[in-house]
Amino acid sequence: MMRQLDSNDYARYAKQISLSEIGAAGQLKLKNAKVLCIGAGGLGTPLLQYLTAAGVGRIGIIDHDVVELSNLQRQIIYRHNDIGKFKVTAAKNNLQDLNPSICFDIYAEKFASHHVRSIIAEYDIVADCTDHLANRYLVNEVCVELDKPFVFAGITRYHGQCMFFHGKSGPCFNCMFPENLAVAILPDCNAAGVLGVLPGILGTMQANMILQYILQLQRHGTGQLFTLDILDFALQRYQVTQDPECQICIYGRRTCNDEAITPEQLNRKLHLHENFLLLDVRSPAEHAVGHLGGKLIPLPELSQRLDELNPELPVIIYCHSGQRSQAAVKILQQHQFKSVAYLQGGLASCQHVCAIIRP
Repeated sequence: MMRQLDSNDYARYAKQISLSEIGAAGQLKLKNAKVLCIGAGGLGTPLLQYLTAAGVGRIGIIDHDVVELSNLQRQIIYRHNDIGKFKVTAAKNNLQDLNPSICFDIYAEKFASHHVRSIIAEYDIVADCTDHLANRYLVNEVCVELDKPFVFAGITRYHGQCMFFHGKSGPCFNCMFPENLAVAILPDCNAAGVLGVLPGILGTMQANMILQYILQLQRHGTGQLFTLDILDFALQRYQVTQDPECQICIYGRRTCNDEAITPEQLNRKLHLHENFLLLDVRSPAEHAVGHLGGKLIPLPELSQRLDELNPELPVIIYCHSGQRSQAAVKILQQHQFKSVAYLQGGLASCQHVCAIIRP
């Protein structure tokens, strides 16, 4: 149900409403908007503060960490008394003190949990504020599948990057940072260190992009990467194009329904002990969390490891949501594998159908 503005809204957001490009109609859009923030650390905390202050009506926060002393240098939403508390709990309490009219959904769990797809589906736009590469690719894959917009930011030392992606429109995160090259391209800020003000600036840039999207004020399209060097205070803009060989957004658009099997069909095949190879094309980190068995070959390595597979044996491929497995189907078909299928909806769709092996 559409929520309406009240007298408190007009008083609280008077400076925004007075902007001709926003007005009461724009403030109403913010009040009815739903934003998911993945990661409540250096990037997520300034973003959350500005979205809360601006009046975004519903905000989800995912983070499984607790507040530590070393966080306080850059994660400015937390106080010394919050040390030892779950970040999502401390963040919600402090944000509600800033704006009690906002509805907060908190998830004190790892983002790679089995219902990530259903969580993202609940929101209009996603803020990727994580610091783990596997999570970034998972955000990208699910948002492409669901055609959801999301805003990415990455930081290390004195440098930051920020970009708006829109589901199946324009390039995706994997186009810009191919998964097999990401470790070399994207350094680990935990190892390299970071000046505390940098995530504050980048998180605010993410908040700005999200507010522009909700208010339909965007003057930049998808595919524009912004980079910032805070020592020189140099902000650069680059145009990123879609990779025609991208294994997520390009292959993911090509339908191969004839090769899809449902979780129920796969479960029957497993129980009947049919002779086929089950192939997991996710990352080793995802496989370690839970899998259906079979052989693990991450998608970026598949073309170089085809000699490990028997082209005469039927192959059923799975990933998290079905995007990467469809790309893998194309690869095997191009190399004359006789029978190739993929699990429709991926591992996320068969939680209550197939037995998932967990450590």
